[in-house]
Amino acid sequence: MRTLADDYLRRPLPAVFRDILRLRGDVLRLLDERQRHSDLMELYQVAGHLSAMLSYSCFDLGHPDAAATHARAAWACAEQCDSGQLRAYIRWAQSNIAYWHGRYSDAVALAQSGQRFAGTGTSLLRLTSQEARVHAARNDAAEVERALSLARNCDMDAQDDPSGVFSFVPGKFLYYSSETLLKAGGEGSARRAVAAAEDSLAYFRGHTDRSCPEFLAAAQLDAASAHLALHDVDGAMVRLDEAFRIPSAHRTTPIRKRMDGMVRLLAGAGDKRAAAVAGELRQISERTASGGM
Repeated sequence: MRTLADDYLRRPLPAVFRDILRLRGDVLRLLDERQRHSDLMELYQVAGHLSAMLSYSCFDLGHPDAAATHARAAWACAEQCDSGQLRAYIRWAQSNIAYWHGRYSDAVALAQSGQRFAGTGTSLLRLTSQEARVHAARNDAAEVERALSLARNCDMDAQDDPSGVFSFVPGKFLYYSSETLLKAGGEGSARRAVAAAEDSLAYFRGHTDRSCPEFLAAAQLDAASAHLALHDVDGAMVRLDEAFRIPSAHRTTPIRKRMDGMVRLLAGAGDKRAAAVAGELRQISERTASGGM
């Protein structure tokens, strides 16, 4: 399970998905057999984490209904083995699905629910960062600052989760912060958003063992959006040129949605280069969404 959690960040997602599904099937068959109580609890832990990975991968591949189903299965496993860490991760995954589909009230409630099960380290950092960006999408400035303050006070060195896709490293917090600050609006927030995105890129380039193409692309697209908010077309073009290089297999749902947002920003930039890039980006997003990755 830990190997697959690491593979999730490095291998093409469809291949990893098949391996996760196969392993979960093996674990479920073991659960159907007679087991000692200690082994049973361990198997529920593994089954829950595998189900959570299936939920995350279904969402990344553009299947939100299947993602929600796997999240419910993961929650049932977490209840059986009484794992607060797993419950916290599942609530983040559910909040993330709601966020990217515009169900902001649900996204906030799920993120706050997950915080009851989180520790004081990166598990809580993930959920408070998530809550902050949802509040930004709802234009609730006071709640944005409250959630960001909670996130900044988390112990970023305390990794509460397994490695790989389950971990929430400081680089992710930084590009979540960039997205949050950009949605908050205003020149001051846009400048802070640029700084956070650039810091995120620096982190991932300095910690390649904690990075993947999707993380880099998210930070690059957030940086480009922040530069455009400051009317810095040149700065945006540099980051977009890097984002275009992301392997097609890593153009997940959040990346495609960032691309769609960039298309709208570029189209309104009043710049010929920006308009041309908007057309190219729109074609990439449409090909990816239709399966032509």
